[in-house]
Amino acid sequence: MGLHGSLELEVYVHATEDESKVMKAVSNILPKDLYEKISFNKVKARGHYGNPIIIMKAEVKVEDPEVLSKYILGKMESYDREYVRRSLERFINDVGTVYFRFDKQEAYLGRIVLRSDDPICVRLKFAIPSGRELDRVRYIGGILFEEVR
Repeated sequence: MGLHGSLELEVYVHATEDESKVMKAVSNILPKDLYEKISFNKVKARGHYGNPIIIMKAEVKVEDPEVLSKYILGKMESYDREYVRRSLERFINDVGTVYFRFDKQEAYLGRIVLRSDDPICVRLKFAIPSGRELDRVRYIGGILFEEVR
C-alpha cells in the first residue's frame, strides 16, 4: 500500500492578467492527466485598492503524492530544488503539508521557479503514518529526495 494525500492549488488572477494564461502556468506545473481532472472554484474578490481579483482554488485527492512531488521537483530549476533539499523545514508545516510557491510568469514559460510574490501556491499533503514518533521533515525528505526514512 502506497502513500495517500491531497493537492491544493491557489492562484490569484489580477485584472491585468489573462485568466487563460494564468491557468496555463498552473498546468505547466502538474502532470497533464492530473491537471485535466482538477476542477477549480472561482471566487471574485477586490484588492486593497478596489481592483478586481479572481481567486482560483482547487483540491484533489492524490493516490501517490510521492510520484507527484518528484514530478514537481524534477521540473524545478536545479538551484531551487537544491534550496528545498537544504532547507526543507521551511517548506513543511507541523502536520506534514509541503508548501511551494511558484512564479506565475516563469511557470507560463515552462520554468518552475520558487517565488513568494504573487505566486501559484501548491500544497501537497502527505498522510503521515500515526502510532509512532516521527520527524516529519526527515520522513518527507526521505520521500522527496529518496533519503533514509
